[in-house]
Amino acid sequence: MNLEELVAKDLANRVGFPVVEETAEGQVEGQPNEEVQESSLTEEEDITVTPPRGEVVEEPDSQVVEKTEVVEKQPEVNMDDIREQIRKELSDEYSNQKPSFANETIAKLNELASSGIDVDSPDFWKWQYTDLDKYDTSNVNQALELRKLELELENPNLNEQQINRLLKRSYSALFDESYDAEDTEYKEAMEDLSIDATRGVTKLKQHKESVQLPKVDLQQKEQNEAEAKAAHEAFLKDVRKNVQSYVEEPIKLDNNLEIKYIPNDDTKKFVESSIVNNQTWFVDNYVKDNNVDYPRLRRDMARIHDFDKIVKTVYEQGISVGKDQVVDNLENASDSVSSQKRQTANSFKDQILEQYAIQNSRKR
Repeated sequence: MNLEELVAKDLANRVGFPVVEETAEGQVEGQPNEEVQESSLTEEEDITVTPPRGEVVEEPDSQVVEKTEVVEKQPEVNMDDIREQIRKELSDEYSNQKPSFANETIAKLNELASSGIDVDSPDFWKWQYTDLDKYDTSNVNQALELRKLELELENPNLNEQQINRLLKRSYSALFDESYDAEDTEYKEAMEDLSIDATRGVTKLKQHKESVQLPKVDLQQKEQNEAEAKAAHEAFLKDVRKNVQSYVEEPIKLDNNLEIKYIPNDDTKKFVESSIVNNQTWFVDNYVKDNNVDYPRLRRDMARIHDFDKIVKTVYEQGISVGKDQVVDNLENASDSVSSQKRQTANSFKDQILEQYAIQNSRKR
């Protein structure tokens, strides 16, 4: 049975679909044979017959009743239905999973881009820095700027020149140099502009809110960064202080025996670097060419977890080996003493012979 059939069978059990499987004889499991299946078992039942009055009926000793086992025929499963059910379940599962983002700003950018907003356009970023509350609708230039923003919002397909044309058409007196601020035509145009700008602020604020990225308090951000930097420097100082004070490591070999390990400068540097770079320590020490060095990793992890047991085992085995060497040395020492005695004896004999030869030569 392949993977698809296993998945289909599991899903069918969960959703209530019958699963069709073929047996070794080619029969379809879960369906009866076309021929009526008869039970291989027979059951004898005693039947008491009451004959009519005046008639004598011979009562049989027993009567064999054959029972037929009826198996309900199940409909054949449709593999297309199974596949569709799998797709639906997978779709529901993944649609409920929300993607994770580094921060709220990136999440909002993704949301806006998914809705069709061009987050790379200058117009989009212009709205991030536009403060609508600072506009004065009684000021002709600021009121015109508000009205221009509204027209751009309502007519995204018009260019800047066309937007300006609409403004001049609506408030022509404001663009006519023949009028000044005291003329009636100018005042009426300015009043119309102020009204339109004031009414448009509500729409502009709604749009700004819809595209506004989460606000970042720059002062708070700088303060957080400064605090994080100070905390990191304090951490480095604390690590360096503690590592430099690491001058010895007691190692207990036996109940009454303890030795002291003295770490050298290279060891201290490794310890300090490992603590400081703890976030990348695993990758730095056990990953090479995107592969984990499992032999080294399992060896070091075992040493860390069972250091005391390992040291004790080494010590005990070392004692055992040392005893054997002592015996060998004693045996070798005995042979050496005998040899030295023989050499000494031979040397003394040679000296006597040498002196005897010298005395004889003088007499001659």
